[in-house]
Amino acid sequence: MRTTLNKAAVAINELFRQSVSYPTLSWNDLDAIHRESKISAADHILMKIRILLSDETLVEVTPAIIRAANAEYIENKKLAEPGAKTGARRRMGTSKLSCHGYPFINHWGLPRSAPPSPAPYS
Repeated sequence: MRTTLNKAAVAINELFRQSVSYPTLSWNDLDAIHRESKISAADHILMKIRILLSDETLVEVTPAIIRAANAEYIENKKLAEPGAKTGARRRMGTSKLSCHGYPFINHWGLPRSAPPSPAPYS
C-alpha cells in the first residue's frame, strides 16, 4: 500500500506543479517533510474515496474509482442541499459530505465552504 500511496503522492505533486505558474520542486527535489506531507494527502484522499464508496478494501485510485466516487459525491451533495427529497441520510441529518456538521473539502482538496466563525467573547 505504501508504494501505491507514493505513486499517488508523486502524481499529486506533478498535478500541482502543472497547475501553478511559478516554479515548484519535482518529487526528487522535495525534502523528507514535504514528501511525507504529500503522502499523507494521498492517504487522506484515498480515505475520503473509501468513505464515499463505502469500501474499506480500496488500496489504489484509478480513473474508474475516481469517476464512481465523484458520482457518489454528486448524489450526496444533492441529498445534503436544502429542499432535497427526504432520504435516509437526509432524515438522520447527516451525509457522507459532512463531519460533525462541517462540510468536507471537495474531492480535489479545495474547501467547499468555511465553518461558521465562533462568536467573539463579550
